[in-house]
Amino acid sequence: MQKLVLEFTKEDFSSYTLSPLLVKYMEKFLHMESLFEANLSIKKRFSRFSIGKLSFLSVLLILLGIERFSHLSAQWVRETGLAKVIGIRSLPRKTTFADFLNSFSGYHTAQLKRIHKILIREHREEWLPSSGPYFIDLDLSTKSVEGKKIQAATLGYNKKRKGRLCLQWSRALFCGIPFWSKLFSGNTNSKQSLREDLRELMQEITAYTPVNKSSIVIRLDGGYWSPELLGELDYPFIIHGPMLKELDLKTLIKNKKTAWNAYSDTTSFVDLGKRDLSCGLCLRVILVRQLERSQKPYSKNSKPKFIYYPIMTDLTHWSGKGVIRGYRGRQVIESHFKEVNQAFYSNKLPSGRLRANEAFLWFVTFAYTVSVFFKRNSLTNLLSRDELQKLPC
Repeated sequence: MQKLVLEFTKEDFSSYTLSPLLVKYMEKFLHMESLFEANLSIKKRFSRFSIGKLSFLSVLLILLGIERFSHLSAQWVRETGLAKVIGIRSLPRKTTFADFLNSFSGYHTAQLKRIHKILIREHREEWLPSSGPYFIDLDLSTKSVEGKKIQAATLGYNKKRKGRLCLQWSRALFCGIPFWSKLFSGNTNSKQSLREDLRELMQEITAYTPVNKSSIVIRLDGGYWSPELLGELDYPFIIHGPMLKELDLKTLIKNKKTAWNAYSDTTSFVDLGKRDLSCGLCLRVILVRQLERSQKPYSKNSKPKFIYYPIMTDLTHWSGKGVIRGYRGRQVIESHFKEVNQAFYSNKLPSGRLRANEAFLWFVTFAYTVSVFFKRNSLTNLLSRDELQKLPC
């Protein structure tokens, strides 16, 4: 069967069929262009486009799934119908977007961060739960770069593409919404960025949201395990801990008399209570046993294989199931990285300058936030607010 090719022959039509709806939503409901115009100040001027308009178009391009700004074809410039919807005569060329991103400095990326905080503060009823606990999820994402002349790109921890230069993108989600974004050199590890990230993140949360500090819980993966850093945290946390020898977890696993408590059909756990660790911390330890996905369903004659890992926390008043459920909610940041990489192409960094790439990732953050608000607004008439808060972002 031959391929079907659709071509738009009239200038008033657009091949980006979802774009008019997104444009109107971003203009009428979120007022994003006016936010950029009022709060983003860049000295460089572009002949036919304002700074607010270029920022607005950058977010729109990412939402439309454009893989690279540098690959915009001549067909994009001829989208006169889309230009009329946006309110301009014609759309900018790919060189205009490249010059726009390269004009960003650290001062301008700080302005983008402030604009994003204003956006989520004005629409916090869309994402902020009516009551706690409020979860913070932090993680680093490795960004492999193409070429050897990328500013701050170094050989670092690059698990998927060993030997490639990379950058590290630090992210923090608060209640499923991006609240922190910063780009580091490739040899930065999660422990180095944790102290700085948390200090600034907490300041912003208290400044832009009315939440009670006592209701905030931090969720971390095993890469953040550091007794020194965890001992300095002023907020309760849940972390994927290491298999410490002093806990003698292997003996507990091999012991057939161990009383496993059921969490689900494939998961069980043992609550070991609070333990004084040799590193100086006193934490509650919960050992989790999970059936490997490849073993479900398994035949009656085969022996099931399990994965064991400890969860450590300073939350003593939560039930064992509550701690496991709270930590498993951390998959929201893993899903976030997967979505921005696959749908918004955040792994295709457009420039050789560090601040230009950081600005691009902030526009990716805007696009992701818009998509969350758009999906939740679409379901407002079908679900209650509490039901909307339980939806994955």
